[in-house]
Amino acid sequence: MIKSRKLLIFSFSLCFVAGAYLIGSFGLPLGDLKSPGAGFYPLLIGVVFLVIGTALCIRSFFSKKEDGGEAFPAGKDLKRVISIASVLFIFAIVFRPLGYGISSGILVLAVLRVLGMQGWLKIVGISLATATLSYLFFSSILGVPLPSGTIFS
Repeated sequence: MIKSRKLLIFSFSLCFVAGAYLIGSFGLPLGDLKSPGAGFYPLLIGVVFLVIGTALCIRSFFSKKEDGGEAFPAGKDLKRVISIASVLFIFAIVFRPLGYGISSGILVLAVLRVLGMQGWLKIVGISLATATLSYLFFSSILGVPLPSGTIFS
């Protein structure tokens, strides 16, 4: 009955990480629908990932496909996957020192460039707009305290 072991292992791992994330979100104030607290968004993300992991687990358990049905990226695609993973790793490292605004702008800029977007003016414009709008959304609307960076304080 269980044919896709790789997908089953991945889905169990996703459920485990989602469960840990969900448990961690309960340590933050949830608020309510009219005024969500800092834990509201992490709670939603944890629930969504747990549902996705559970659905994948059920799918892999009843799958009739053998392992090896989906290939891992190779060539240019593998380079993109490694580049995006590297960019996210660097983002996690520079998040505190540079603060949310600068690090998120650099993240969007790097991801757009890795994904092949051309034109630096367009890339910089989208990065600035994304960083600014997301900062306003999280700090003003949701009231989430975002780090301004240890370098600039």
